[in-house]
Amino acid sequence: VGLSIFGFSRADFSFIDFIFAARTSLLHATEIGTGGGLVSIFLSTTVAIRGGQLRSFDIKDCRGEGIMRAWNTKHAKFTALNTFEGPDMAHPEVVDAVKRPNTLNLFDGGSKMFEVGAFGHHIDTSSIFLIHDWEDETFEEGFEETLYEIGFDRIYWDFAEQLGSGEPASISQQTRMFMQISA
Repeated sequence: VGLSIFGFSRADFSFIDFIFAARTSLLHATEIGTGGGLVSIFLSTTVAIRGGQLRSFDIKDCRGEGIMRAWNTKHAKFTALNTFEGPDMAHPEVVDAVKRPNTLNLFDGGSKMFEVGAFGHHIDTSSIFLIHDWEDETFEEGFEETLYEIGFDRIYWDFAEQLGSGEPASISQQTRMFMQISA
């Protein structure tokens, strides 16, 4: 499979694999920004082995025929919706998925800052969130400082940066992890 056509590098997959290995209590995954669905397959396979479920959301369904053949409906549910529709710009279905305990939350939609703002305070303290495209799509002034102010801090960043060091930008590791440090 050509990972680059799905917007994720091998280093990104390696980082997420490392997170699951380091955080064995993670049972579920929530993904905002399904895109083509290859990352969804990876997440759903991992959580299926653990007995959990993936909830994946995007504004429209862009999964291709091959991804649909591989989709495990017992352990993965896709819903086409606007994640920002609902009270406080947060769709209730997404809130329910994000707030599950022991969940890896992947923010990979079109607006990372809005995703964190709308859903970050719903994340259970046993859960974590990842942001993909850190280098490309989180250029908002003070974004990282704001995350710290609302109770989150970065974790495993040195490892994440080492995974993609020396690689061209198109295949470098651009996923970063945050965990709640205060409620």
